[in-house]
Amino acid sequence: MDDLHNQGLGAGVERILLKRDDVELVLAMLHRLRSPAYFVREVACPGRKGGRTVTDDLLAALAGPSPMVRRAAGFALAEVKGPASVPRLLQRYNSSATEDINVRWAMECALDEMCACIRSMNRKLC
Repeated sequence: MDDLHNQGLGAGVERILLKRDDVELVLAMLHRLRSPAYFVREVACPGRKGGRTVTDDLLAALAGPSPMVRRAAGFALAEVKGPASVPRLLQRYNSSATEDINVRWAMECALDEMCACIRSMNRKLC
């Protein structure tokens, strides 16, 4: 899989991975979140498949060296929609004034999704 990404086939790999629903996939993707290489498209897969169990790893990826990985982590957080991560994400966003605009956009999307989730939960409680 890593070789396919390095050959420019990351989007194809991502489409295949998104069709799988096994735990091994999430564990393999979490391992890649800690990789020194940037696996741009693959990094988003844990958010889609791992649920809220991957939130800490994705928040940590927001502090990584690669802007592409930070952007993918932001969009993965948007898919997870874990309201408990709002304070940490907001702190990261507020300290990112000089951050790449695409990374800030991904964090904004994540915050929007999380806030929508919170509003939805509040409506259900009423």
